Amino acid sequence: MKILQQYTAHGNVAFSPTGVAFVLAALYEGSAGRGNKQIAKAMNLPLNRDITRIGFRDIHRRLRSYLNADGFLGGLTLSRENTKLRSEYEDILRFYGFDLSNSETSSSTITMIVLANDQSLQMTSIVTDNISDTGTTGNEGIWMQNLKIWKSYGTKSSESSTGDTTAEISFLVNGCDVSSVSASRYIAVLPFAYFPSLHAVALEFPLDDPRYNIILLMPTDKTDVHHLARDLNGKSLRLLRKRLQSTWVKATIPSFMLRGFVTLTSFLQRLGILDVFDPNTADLSPMTSDLGVYARDIQQSIGINIRNYMKPDRTHSRNGLFERAEPVPFTALHPFLYFIIDTETSVSLIAGRIDDPLNSRIL
Repeated sequence: MKILQQYTAHGNVAFSPTGVAFVLAALYEGSAGRGNKQIAKAMNLPLNRDITRIGFRDIHRRLRSYLNADGFLGGLTLSRENTKLRSEYEDILRFYGFDLSNSETSSSTITMIVLANDQSLQMTSIVTDNISDTGTTGNEGIWMQNLKIWKSYGTKSSESSTGDTTAEISFLVNGCDVSSVSASRYIAVLPFAYFPSLHAVALEFPLDDPRYNIILLMPTDKTDVHHLARDLNGKSLRLLRKRLQSTWVKATIPSFMLRGFVTLTSFLQRLGILDVFDPNTADLSPMTSDLGVYARDIQQSIGINIRNYMKPDRTHSRNGLFERAEPVPFTALHPFLYFIIDTETSVSLIAGRIDDPLNSRIL
């Protein structure tokens, strides 16, 4: 939430909060002095380090059941090639569940923190892998986290068994310009809530695998999505999700596709994480005995393609709900926030904002 609210310019937003959290956890374990304290403060980590380690380990175990979660650390770029890791630091990373045995070099020497050798796990909707930035020069290879969410798309000309159809809607791009956008329309029972304090409505959609869903959070004021992002600061997505109730809804939601690279270093610096990125103040001695090593950048490669939100067998009829009532409308005609979440832990795999469904570029 703290990163999302910093995006104040118009445009589509996408990044992986879970990816950032794993990278910061690795830096937290590998740093000392002020840098370590700055990370702990920004992440609100408990004083007991064992709680942090066990929590991240359990989340990692869950995510690696269907993602190449080792790739979450692929977004961290160190300043020095072939940095030699301390054995005790390697042991900590192994406790988190990261596999060092597949590194391109020996387990004690890495170019960047890349813990899997170009591994990928492909499913119907999710692919994660590590990719190298071919635009780099010299010996400074930059590895980025590549987290893609792909949803198959099938054009429907007539209503299906779940009541879903395709339609063209007039979307208020950036809250001011109207454009015609392709959308899907459903009448189904889905988790829904209105949050008066946020002046927003939320709807959770299943994707094609029960292990991850998408939550759409839309302000009731068509021009107020930036204010909504600010109001979410300090809020727990897990607790907000618990307030969603099964509701008979008529949902109309635009298709959207995003793809691009994001650099998150400046956002983290604005959160007070400064020393680990500064060559003059960084202290990564718990990570390595090499001198002068600091974190150069945290970057991610994101790909999202969501066009048909759910399959007929992933929803159900109203089952007697609201027999005498009309379905609650949820029509996304203006910018909204979205969170692709793990259904068991509610952690956010990808978060962002849609200002223009027709534009695939990420800010």
